[in-house]
Amino acid sequence: HVEQGTIPYSSTCQVAIKALVGGEFLFPLNTELVSGVYAISVSETFLKPIKLSVQHCVVLKHKQQAEYLSFAKSPLTPAHTFETIEGGQFPTDDRYGFIMCDSFSLLAILKRWFFSGEQIA
Repeated sequence: HVEQGTIPYSSTCQVAIKALVGGEFLFPLNTELVSGVYAISVSETFLKPIKLSVQHCVVLKHKQQAEYLSFAKSPLTPAHTFETIEGGQFPTDDRYGFIMCDSFSLLAILKRWFFSGEQIA
């Protein structure tokens, strides 16, 4: 979702979103990929963040389950080392996560593994 005033009125902006089918992706320890990996680039700097939605494959029936999901990003460089990032929303009964972005790179959704002793709803 791009709000009015995100780019200067007199500008034209090209946005490229490419789903990556394969690659050497390194994710944080104890996480697994639960979405596609998307390379996102823009031709102009945005004046405000935009809201991105990314589909994932996790069935969320309880709000507490969303605590195990997070967005992750990696620079657009050959070494695709992902780091989790703050923010994002993962509504229950929805297969999409939402996050406000003001910089662009590789983006994905990760699920943190939980271990015995932890409780998940």
